[in-house]
Amino acid sequence: MNPSRKKLPIGIQNLREIREEGYYYVDKSEFALRLIDQGKYYFLSRPPRFGKSLFLDTLKELRANQPLFDGLYAEGAWDWSVQYPVIRISFGSGVLKTKEDLHTTLHRTLRLHEEKWNLETQSSDICGRFADLIAATTRKCGQQVVVLIDEYDKPILDNIEDAERATVMREGLKDLYSVLKDADPHLKFFLFTGLGKFSCFSGLKTDSCPNTAPSAVTPMPTSIRSLPPNSPSAISTASRSANGTTATTGPARRFTILSTSCCSSPNAPSAPTGMKPARRPF
Repeated sequence: MNPSRKKLPIGIQNLREIREEGYYYVDKSEFALRLIDQGKYYFLSRPPRFGKSLFLDTLKELRANQPLFDGLYAEGAWDWSVQYPVIRISFGSGVLKTKEDLHTTLHRTLRLHEEKWNLETQSSDICGRFADLIAATTRKCGQQVVVLIDEYDKPILDNIEDAERATVMREGLKDLYSVLKDADPHLKFFLFTGLGKFSCFSGLKTDSCPNTAPSAVTPMPTSIRSLPPNSPSAISTASRSANGTTATTGPARRFTILSTSCCSSPNAPSAPTGMKPARRPF
């Protein structure tokens, strides 16, 4: 065994551990900066173990942990003097089977963020509490908020064989995600990951990825697919479909759907010739 060979970061989703413990790491900070520079709302939809959670953690660490990026692209291309608060929500652990389980998990997550920023709880419901958290954090920190949501649809997929429970979970998640449209003035950047495309985001509309790295772009549907009622097989098909679309009504805010080649593939293309690093903070 070659003593100089680094360890493989199999199953590790924490950038700090990878960098500080000497694991191999494929630098994706350049792609992170491109996303921040060229857009605001993003959806990263790919199967498990494609590096989605690690990429979200990389975005989170850009807030203030410059030493983790020593020798990486972001070290000299990122403005480390400005720090934007980050609200990260993950549904990756545990299985939620009831609306009460979902609400308990969300209240606990929101409470942790309130405690982090020393904020008072103003609302008892999920929708109001999340909206208050975003607005109050912006006022407290004097900067717009970065929102990162990992595995946004897992509570739905955990119940995919039970149409009634899956629908209950979808409606419960809508209560959380509906906040984002009116919170736009307080948001600097928003990225969510998941497997399926469900109509959980009121007023948000998909768009194609900015053409900065053509092979890293996957055109996707123009709206999140609705969860079909009362049909487990139809629900399963909807969660896996990449071609079905549903109409959206009323004003919609565009967001971009990405492929994971921008965050996980070791062979993703380098920056276009002549591209200069943009020193932009979150």
